[in-house]
Amino acid sequence: MAANVSVPSTRIKAHMSQFLDQFQNRNKMDDIKMLNQIMGRYPSKNNARTETFVILEDAPPFKRWDEAAPRQFGTFSDLSFDVEILKWQNAIEWARIDEEDFLSRGTLKQRCAQAGKKAALLDIEVFFQMVQGLTDADRLPSVPNAADGQALFSASRALFGASGNVVTGSGITTVAGIRNSFFEAREVLDGLVDTHGDLYHNDSAIDSGVVLLFGRKHEERVSETFEAKVIAQGGAGVENIVSTVSRFGNVTLWPTSRIATDDMYLILKDYPYPPIFALERPDLGDLEQIYVDERNSDYCRENDKRQIVHRFRRGYGISLPLAAVKISNS
Repeated sequence: MAANVSVPSTRIKAHMSQFLDQFQNRNKMDDIKMLNQIMGRYPSKNNARTETFVILEDAPPFKRWDEAAPRQFGTFSDLSFDVEILKWQNAIEWARIDEEDFLSRGTLKQRCAQAGKKAALLDIEVFFQMVQGLTDADRLPSVPNAADGQALFSASRALFGASGNVVTGSGITTVAGIRNSFFEAREVLDGLVDTHGDLYHNDSAIDSGVVLLFGRKHEERVSETFEAKVIAQGGAGVENIVSTVSRFGNVTLWPTSRIATDDMYLILKDYPYPPIFALERPDLGDLEQIYVDERNSDYCRENDKRQIVHRFRRGYGISLPLAAVKISNS
């Protein structure tokens, strides 16, 4: 951690550590553990404001080669896209004259811990913004396109066929509707072919696990679909094949209030090329924490204020979304 500290008091230093505890231990948070299975994190290679990524076209398939026949070579083209490394920060400010009150009541300690949690959750907030294609003046003013120039979820993405990586769901109010939508989305991932007509994903990639993201208001019905061994059908209970057949059972449910619509999103777990990734600037350190007071700031001196500022650099990009399908119920 890089730091520029203007000699805060021992008590303020202790409260500043509350921020660091939340931020540096973020990987212990349940939501971050879930995110780490479907989002990539990479260090910036050139330590610039913008980094260019290049994705090569698929390698040619193996073909029979007859004796004395000329060799056939595949020609590689590529896709390139840029990721901007953005500046992120939050700051805590208080009046110098009120400092003792805030310290004695624990207010400053609470604010520092809360600020650390907000910094720890930034990746999640941006991830769900990008998944849903939303604008956010405080995060990304607009969501970048994927490497092929289309939105993360596009009905015209030719790699996925006629409907792209978007399927029309069968609703989210019944077990049957959710189950049908899930299998249709799996079928899209199963049938994805590369530019030479070969399957992208083998069965082990699909069966090793997927994460299903959906709005928390639907948690009861979705949980019944995937976790109940027996479900009600008419006046009787029937075996739930989604939860009892092993190759369909490796589904991790992520209900979240960050999704307000009825849409669901299916993303392969631990895929080598995650559809969404964060790009960090390691040369600047993971985080800068700066204490500002009347000794190093004209603003603080003139306004009798003190501050704790936190900042880091991070960009967000979308690769080719080969591991993600949207189930549209809206």
